Amino acid sequence: DDYYMVTSSFAMFPGVPIFHSNDLVNWTQLGHVLDRKSQLKVADTGISAGIYAPDIIYNPHNDMFYMITTQFAGGIGNMVVKTSDPREGWSDPIKLAFAGIDPALFFDDDGKAYVIHNDAPEKALYEGHRVIKLWEYDVSADQVIKGTDRVIVDGGVDISQKPIWIEAPHIYKKNGRYYLMCAEGGTGSWHSEVIFVS
Repeated sequence: DDYYMVTSSFAMFPGVPIFHSNDLVNWTQLGHVLDRKSQLKVADTGISAGIYAPDIIYNPHNDMFYMITTQFAGGIGNMVVKTSDPREGWSDPIKLAFAGIDPALFFDDDGKAYVIHNDAPEKALYEGHRVIKLWEYDVSADQVIKGTDRVIVDGGVDISQKPIWIEAPHIYKKNGRYYLMCAEGGTGSWHSEVIFVS
């Protein structure tokens, strides 16, 4: 009966406002996920840096909530924090060992976990060419598993059209099928949301 939402906070402190709802219509702010100086290093960063595209997810296999994001400040990069109760405070950041931006977590029915994110291709074919990568995630160590990364989207829906800035990936599972939702086209007039299925 509980829904939680987190939003970008850029260079503001405290960071990552968190909201609660019972109906997905009416929302109440609970506070902030990153409310301690040990969690958020934005004192010397510009307003267009900081925290972008946070993702919140619940793992029913260990009864924990996770917030994963990229912190463009303080030498942190991709990071995750977690809690057993979103109303009661979050852990210090755990730095994640991969490049790129816009990470999200996915917990499958069998207990396996994955991180998905935007990254640079091995060899860029054109300006704005990006890829979506998937890693296996070790829940006990809170880290991606080295060597498990693979590109699952190269460029976008149709690479022959030179799509730009495939990013902000999220995986959902419904009725035995996996759905990958991404932004494509950047933040200008070409922006779109695209859905892949597996």
